[in-house]
Amino acid sequence: THSHGAKEERLLVRNEGLPLDLQYLLYAVDRKAAQDGNAEMLGKGGGLNVIQVMEFEQKMSTAHEAHLACISEMKAFWQTFAGRKKRKALALKDVTRACTHLEAYHKMEDIALYEFQTLRNKYPMSLQLLYEYASFAQ
Repeated sequence: THSHGAKEERLLVRNEGLPLDLQYLLYAVDRKAAQDGNAEMLGKGGGLNVIQVMEFEQKMSTAHEAHLACISEMKAFWQTFAGRKKRKALALKDVTRACTHLEAYHKMEDIALYEFQTLRNKYPMSLQLLYEYASFAQ
């Protein structure tokens, strides 16, 4: 991210001219602070390792992508019927298309729910997770 790049640039300027062992020490302290910040964000209060952070981010990404796919499928479902002249009966192809979008919606909804429930069980105090889940539930 942009802020991450800016932070690294500040570290390079700050560490310029320092002996290598001191540069490493500063790096280790900054890394530990970042990990503790990630643990706080996930609601674990410091008891978190890099693998857990990566797992959280991967599952959150999967849930978010499934959420966006749900929105797209629901939009496509309604677009199947939108803009049609008032007819007495729908064409079979329109009903089939609508059913396909509905099936895809339910499939992506199941994926998102599974990922959110898995994350809620592991990280019940994560504010990021609670906000994402609330957005999904709306």
